[in-house]
Amino acid sequence: MSSIKVSVIVPVYKVEAFLGKCLDSILSQTYPEIEVVLVDDGSPDGSGAICDAYASKDSRVVVIHKQNEGVSKARLEGCRRSTGEYVTFVDADDYIAADFVEVLLKEALEGGFDMVGCRFVTVKGEETKEDHRPVEGRYDREGIRRIIQNHFLFDPAIRKSGMNVYLWSKLYRRGVILGALPFGVGLSFGEDMVIVVEVMRRISSMSLLDNPLYYYLQHSNQVTRSQVRGRWAKYVSCWRTLIRQDEEKLLESQMPDRIWFRIRELVLRVSGPSYSYQEFSSQLQEIYETKDIMAYLHGQSRHTKFQHFLLFILRYRMYFLAFCVLRIRRFVTG
Repeated sequence: MSSIKVSVIVPVYKVEAFLGKCLDSILSQTYPEIEVVLVDDGSPDGSGAICDAYASKDSRVVVIHKQNEGVSKARLEGCRRSTGEYVTFVDADDYIAADFVEVLLKEALEGGFDMVGCRFVTVKGEETKEDHRPVEGRYDREGIRRIIQNHFLFDPAIRKSGMNVYLWSKLYRRGVILGALPFGVGLSFGEDMVIVVEVMRRISSMSLLDNPLYYYLQHSNQVTRSQVRGRWAKYVSCWRTLIRQDEEKLLESQMPDRIWFRIRELVLRVSGPSYSYQEFSSQLQEIYETKDIMAYLHGQSRHTKFQHFLLFILRYRMYFLAFCVLRIRRFVTG
């Protein structure tokens, strides 16, 4: 086991306040045969200099400086330049447990798995919360297929993805992940989900452990007005990519629930006191005009009261009525 190299790829952009803790957690791994590939994605702060400083002190660190092209291209470039038989990814503002690599690699080798994942812990200030998903265990090809079909996009039991669909917190055979990474290029939302499902389409076995070994740092849940304004288009780009990938139509039955989950979140947000009626109506019109995505919702056999209400509003474009109802509902419920 100790002769097998693992490449840890870290895309770096505007993270100088967090990068040191991240790199310290990687370089102090109990498994020593690692290569740390830092991809400075044209970061305008001091992150690039921090990368160079760590490389000067530890020969296992390799630094790539490139122009800013986004996290997907940074990961792809890092993977192309890596030399490990196995690859894992760590976001530069997160950190990992000391035995993260050792535990995942041991499981991969013992079971001959193409991908091994673990649980993660969300860290927000002084609060921590361990992520739990229904899908854990060892899976062959048919088991992976069932997960894609029944849990990947949306699990009714937990009202979100039934498995952790983030690219990080997992270990991959290098050849598998290298072939899947290009599917995320060009997306600015959901790229992890697109890449992970592509990996799952290609592999014959995987293991999802119940060990919480990855720490996901959450700076703030606040979403700015400009981010909300362009969010629907980003969702749609992700969904259209997934639909094109899904040649067997395994995701088809989950797609309406996934879309409704995001629509509800978005509509309730823009009906809040921080947004005007013009912003609200513009958002609903954008949703209404996305005919291919709306077809999934109209074709769904059953709808909740909220879904019936919103479909009626969208069909007749009664946006002002919806705005008033949701504002009153928000006032009454506090």
